[in-house]
Amino acid sequence: MDLKLQIISILISFIFGVYFFFTLQLVSKILVGKKDLISFLGYFIFIISSSILYFFILKKYNYGLIHIYFFLSIFTGYILSNFLDSKFIVNSKKEWYNVYTSIGRWV
Repeated sequence: MDLKLQIISILISFIFGVYFFFTLQLVSKILVGKKDLISFLGYFIFIISSSILYFFILKKYNYGLIHIYFFLSIFTGYILSNFLDSKFIVNSKKEWYNVYTSIGRWV
């Protein structure tokens, strides 16, 4: 595998890690409060379908070759998304809520 293909595969893996984080949050919000069996099956189906999607993407770009640094790139994308979500997105939601409530007090 040449260097250009490796870099493209690492970027795809990183983007997939970001995608996986946000879709896992969405699935978690949908499955919260459900029965244990339904929750387990929902997560199981989500993980299997995400894995199949990732391998189909890899098969399209680099003929399905898998290296350990692809998984490290997925993990890095997931962790970075988690960090950015907890630091910036949550804080911006709190700031907008504070602005909205302060405007409500003026009116």
